[in-house]
Amino acid sequence: VLVSPEVSEPGKGFNIDIKIENNGKTDLNDVSVSLNLKDLPFSSNSFAVNYDELLEDKSKTASFDVDIFESARPGEYQIPIQISYQSHDEPTKTISASANIKVSSEPDIDVDFGDNYLIEGQEGKINVKIINKGIVDIKFLETKIESASKVNLISSSRAYIGDLNSDDFDTAEFSVIPISSTTGSINANINMILIYRDGFNKEYIKSFDGQVKIYS
Repeated sequence: VLVSPEVSEPGKGFNIDIKIENNGKTDLNDVSVSLNLKDLPFSSNSFAVNYDELLEDKSKTASFDVDIFESARPGEYQIPIQISYQSHDEPTKTISASANIKVSSEPDIDVDFGDNYLIEGQEGKINVKIINKGIVDIKFLETKIESASKVNLISSSRAYIGDLNSDDFDTAEFSVIPISSTTGSINANINMILIYRDGFNKEYIKSFDGQVKIYS
């Protein structure tokens, strides 16, 4: 059983190729290869492929194009396969198998620097909201301030969040002291890196830029 691609996204599709071989010493009749998509978030124009016969020492490949519902939740799914056939006048025999497909999507994550502001020469906090806007839960989420202009970072540059479910958010807090010497207000430019993994342990690294107002 060959599934291609092995990982697909909601709203897209995949192909299942099922190779059947007759290794016996007699020809087979009324061969049927079928998929059972009941209670699964998939659909197909064809659920069964039928052959009148499968000769001795020969093989055939049944192919199915399967679509994934837009509403499918990420995860690994097992599709039951049934192969039935007859040999001479014997009763119909059935073989069971399965195909595995992983449904996933690239995480959609965003960062909101909000209305943070700092006072020159005073210790302040930068609170950053991290939002998971996608359908995929993420795990092992770590934030890191890669660079920051016009401020000294006095806390750790890293903040570990861990799991962040779909349609949820969390915050990371960093302590800084502005070092600017000017009048009025200026912006501190912040570059933040997010490191995280999806449900299948694939790692992602994404960079975000934001600004924080500094008042004198």
